[in-house]
Amino acid sequence: MVTGILLMVLAGFGWVGVGCVVSYCAAKKVNLAVTQLVQALMCAAVGGVLLYFQDTVGVSAKIKYLTYGSLFLSGIGNFAAYDLMNRAMKVGPNGIIWSFVQSALIFPFLTGVIFFGDSLTPVRMCGMAALIVSILLLGAAKGNTGSEQSSRRWFWIALAAFIAAGFTQVTTNLPSYWQEAKQITPVMRTVWFQLGIAAGFFLLWAGERKPIPLTGVLKPAICLSVFYILLYFVLMFNGLDKLAADGAGSVGFPVMLGSCIVGFFLYSLIFLKEKLTLTGALGFLLCLGGIISISL
Repeated sequence: MVTGILLMVLAGFGWVGVGCVVSYCAAKKVNLAVTQLVQALMCAAVGGVLLYFQDTVGVSAKIKYLTYGSLFLSGIGNFAAYDLMNRAMKVGPNGIIWSFVQSALIFPFLTGVIFFGDSLTPVRMCGMAALIVSILLLGAAKGNTGSEQSSRRWFWIALAAFIAAGFTQVTTNLPSYWQEAKQITPVMRTVWFQLGIAAGFFLLWAGERKPIPLTGVLKPAICLSVFYILLYFVLMFNGLDKLAADGAGSVGFPVMLGSCIVGFFLYSLIFLKEKLTLTGALGFLLCLGGIISISL
């Protein structure tokens, strides 16, 4: 279990790099949706080349297609969650929306406990509660900039993003509970996940029928591809598999997202020179305590 936890912590810190690229896109007004599309195609291409040297001998057709389908849907959900959260933040309070969507980590936790018999100890329950409270505090510390909408339209968009994020985490984690699916390499899983992201983009763009803006996309897309290759090929899927094998698959995403929050908090303090507030400090300490507790 220690190895699985370590891999998920490292994956969480890796997601800080993804967050930096997303911040860059926002600052430079680069279209994030198109950036996701380009990086997805890049990662799928790299994975396709690597798959020439790999196989899935010994895996039944049923498990193969269930795994591929689960990850393809996960990719669509991932794209939808990002897009919906971005839309909600344009019309609502950003700190609250960010907290709401991050709280989706409760979905894979409960799925593992209810459907796959993962251990639910009092310490883990306290750890999960600490993570949720820390997210709320850190969201409050971020501030609530955004347009005021008396209709609260932002809430329904954020709710959809919350559900999409939870769906993504559950469907990403699901194959790790299937013993036979563990023979399907992280590279193959990543390819199907990235194809799902591309499909999510085209489903959105088909509905909107807008020109695809490519200005400034290549540089952040390459950076995202590097982070995703490290995260998915090496860290995340291997970590989820090891935790599920030890009866702790439910803690994978909470540990990873908690580590990401801790990492980005430190990055904001050290490199962005953001002011440390009491609310932010309490959120940081609770998040750290939650990660430790849920890993026991």
